[in-house]
Amino acid sequence: MLLHLSLATPLKKVLEIDEVEIVNAPAEMGDVGILPNHAPFMSRLKDGVINYRIGGNNFYVGVNGAFMDVAENQVTIISEAAILPEDADLKRAQEARDRAKAELEKRLEGTDFKMVEAELRKALLEMKLLEHVKK
Repeated sequence: MLLHLSLATPLKKVLEIDEVEIVNAPAEMGDVGILPNHAPFMSRLKDGVINYRIGGNNFYVGVNGAFMDVAENQVTIISEAAILPEDADLKRAQEARDRAKAELEKRLEGTDFKMVEAELRKALLEMKLLEHVKK
């Protein structure tokens, strides 16, 4: 018996995978590992990288603003934003981080700080995801 993993954002379904051996996620109370037959569980996730294993191979996806629900060998993650390694670009993420930090430091009237903060969180997540993939 293995897990079914699904991950969706408001804009799209990011993952829909069967045959998952384990899901490791950055839960709010600490990292959790979900194996088949795990007890029902629900948690908010910290911004970070989810690791899942299929056929002994590790795969990664970054999430921001996520919740995870586990029941009956199904792991369902709903996230504000998610990024797969193939969509991540270190140079672009570093540039976005630098732009966002500069905007936050200026504190200009009329700046949409929530938007700038979201861009910064996304850039930092992308960089963190790429660190995991390189290991």
